[in-house]
Amino acid sequence: MKNFTILGLLLVFLVACAPTPPEDVVEEKKNITPGISYGDMVSIDFVLYLENGTVADTNNPKLAEEVNLSNYVKGSYTFILGQSGKVKGFDEVLLGMRKGEHKELIIEPSEKEVVLNISKVRVLKRYITVHKNQRFPRSAFENLFKKPPIIGDVVMSEELAFKYQVINMSNRTVLTKMVLREGEEYVLPNTKWKSRVSKVATEDAIFYQIPEENQTIDTPFGPAFINFTPSAMFINFQPKLNKIFKREVDLGSGFRIPQEFQIVEIGEKEFTIKRWMALEEKRLKLVVDLLEVTENVKEVKQKK
Repeated sequence: MKNFTILGLLLVFLVACAPTPPEDVVEEKKNITPGISYGDMVSIDFVLYLENGTVADTNNPKLAEEVNLSNYVKGSYTFILGQSGKVKGFDEVLLGMRKGEHKELIIEPSEKEVVLNISKVRVLKRYITVHKNQRFPRSAFENLFKKPPIIGDVVMSEELAFKYQVINMSNRTVLTKMVLREGEEYVLPNTKWKSRVSKVATEDAIFYQIPEENQTIDTPFGPAFINFTPSAMFINFQPKLNKIFKREVDLGSGFRIPQEFQIVEIGEKEFTIKRWMALEEKRLKLVVDLLEVTENVKEVKQKK
């Protein structure tokens, strides 16, 4: 029993004699915060660089003007973390930063490069078939033809190639059919040459394309000239190296979005285009200062 008493007194003595941590250490532990998280409102100053040092985005007006950035945020950039609207990965690399902190961070590519090879010659059939019926949203019909639809009316618009006759309608849509005669000539949508009406059937009309020999047209890639046989047309592209242009990209389910491309290589039979300044394809460096934080402003769910 005496041994246990002595042991207990020894433990009390050791605890009492343990050194007290300095006040500044205790204060430092109290001030530790977990850093910013999704849903916090943050304000930052930042510069986003490509790997070659090119400035891709910034909120610094002087730097933006120096590198000819026309679209940039003036003043500190304030947003809900997780909803910045910037390149994918921008918000993620900021997680855990603290107010007053300065960091240089790397954002890895989130998409593969889009590179396409295009033939320098496009072949088209000279005979094409067009469905005569066309359905317009009612509001679009009235905007185009400047009048409400009346069944049997024949209407025309300077924006459209053909006359149309109203054959049916509902509260939402108007069904029309083209009014055509054989031998008439039109410039069809998405073409830059004339086509002659070869045959008019109940549901369809057949057109014969009649461009001029060696007719030159403008294309997104540069000029092109046309030659033809009785059954086919040949559009001969003359692409310009480094030319930047817009082209629609199919995202699936019929949804298309315009993207900028650049002609990066020209060969004997084809040329290569590459998506231009798509930051999602690039490895980026983000230099950022976290200026202000307001915690838990909004619940933000991140997509997996």
